[in-house]
Amino acid sequence: MEVIELDVTSQDSVDTAIAKVLADAGHIDVVINNAGIASRGPIESFTVAELHHVFDVNTFGSLRINKAILPGMRERKSGLIIQITSSLGRLVIPMGNAYGASKFAMESFAEALHYQLKPFTIDVAIVEPGSFSTPVMENALVGTESRILSAYNAVSNTKPRMPINPSDPQEIADAVKRLVDMPAGTRPLRTVVGTVFTAGVEELNSASEKTTKDLWDSLGLST
Repeated sequence: MEVIELDVTSQDSVDTAIAKVLADAGHIDVVINNAGIASRGPIESFTVAELHHVFDVNTFGSLRINKAILPGMRERKSGLIIQITSSLGRLVIPMGNAYGASKFAMESFAEALHYQLKPFTIDVAIVEPGSFSTPVMENALVGTESRILSAYNAVSNTKPRMPINPSDPQEIADAVKRLVDMPAGTRPLRTVVGTVFTAGVEELNSASEKTTKDLWDSLGLST
């Protein structure tokens, strides 16, 4: 296994890394977009630059990767893109902020790619983890406008009670492997993983797919 340095917020870094992989391997079969940064606190407590940074990592970073690898996949008419989003890309909690918004955006981008790339026989699959025991929140970006944060703390609970989390992050890796092992064209659009912060997400996804199909039917299109 070879590890290559890559900064998803830098176009030069992305281009250099992808060029090296293509030079060494010839082509790319599977891409897993997993880079992400969490954030905590009310939206107003973040500067625009801080909000932009979260989107740059969580949303635009994946788009940079996808744009770099898709020409080769389209030429070969083969490939798999797995987008790791979050159940908070489908649900909103009271203190939702740039993290959830960036995941909502990535859900939309990934679903659009799922349909747009079908004619090229390229699969796009979305993995929606719930809450898992990882250090992600310890490293979360917190809004620096402390005066505003203090005002919100005075009138609301900005630190919700977290449920006991029995989930093992290995579940996410296992879900990704199952998707990779599936035959092309049979992979589901969305896969929910975990038991914390995932209640109702599968039902929401099912209703969303039905609504999408109904809209496409009304336009004389097909999904």
